[in-house]
Amino acid sequence: MDAERFLNDVLKRYEASFDIERPYEYHNRRFDAYAHLSASSEKYVLVKSATLWRTENFEHVFFEKTEDLDEGKLDDIVLLMREHMEPELVREGRKYPGEDHMMTFLSYVVICEKKMSPEIISKIRRINFGRSYLLTFRGRCEAHIIVADLEEGKIYTNRYGRYMSAMYEDVMKKQQALIS
Repeated sequence: MDAERFLNDVLKRYEASFDIERPYEYHNRRFDAYAHLSASSEKYVLVKSATLWRTENFEHVFFEKTEDLDEGKLDDIVLLMREHMEPELVREGRKYPGEDHMMTFLSYVVICEKKMSPEIISKIRRINFGRSYLLTFRGRCEAHIIVADLEEGKIYTNRYGRYMSAMYEDVMKKQQALIS
């Protein structure tokens, strides 16, 4: 299965709602693509200056194609999410996100050409990174890890990324049907 074709098909699913940049560089790291979404809702009475409530939601999705995924690369991904993505993209360098912040999803998608070891698969499933800010009064952040194993034709995710697996599995099945 071709990694570039898989990435293009996945990005087609994102392009209706997300802003996409290809390629993208973040902390001296080159990504094959980056998709981001910013959505806000508010309720007001008669005029917008009389706002009752407002919420802001964000999603940042980083895409990386690689030949194989080992423990060192996986540790680097988690470190990048904890040390840079969360403080910079969610909190924007402050102690807490903005007062209208409700939810930010940080997603890291790895498109792996070679089969992964059972140890790596187990480690992916155990990655657990989520934060609440001020007892969720300033919202939450969740880190999603999604790994596409092209050789095996399978999608692996961490706990928070599970709900996203159906879309990636659908793309994988369509890719496999084209090959058959």
